[in-house]
Amino acid sequence: MKKDNADKALALLQKAIERKNDIRIGYLDAGTILARQKRYPEAATALQKALALDPTNRRTLSTWGMYTRRWAGLQTRREIRQSSGTAQKVRR
Repeated sequence: MKKDNADKALALLQKAIERKNDIRIGYLDAGTILARQKRYPEAATALQKALALDPTNRRTLSTWGMYTRRWAGLQTRREIRQSSGTAQKVRR
């Protein structure tokens, strides 16, 4: 999805959520877009709200699991870089 389209979609989702804040799919889609934009804290918040609204929904659980595994990997790589002193010492 192009950035302009993603921003437009996100704006529409946020308007829908403002009108009716119990729309699980709105939070789920917003979280997915935010994650793709690497806005991870905002994405996590949106996905957590989707989970809170329907904690047994398969799509929501799957999306949450997919992104948390990716974020865990990112965090691990950051910790390795920080502990080694320089990013150059870490092979990707």
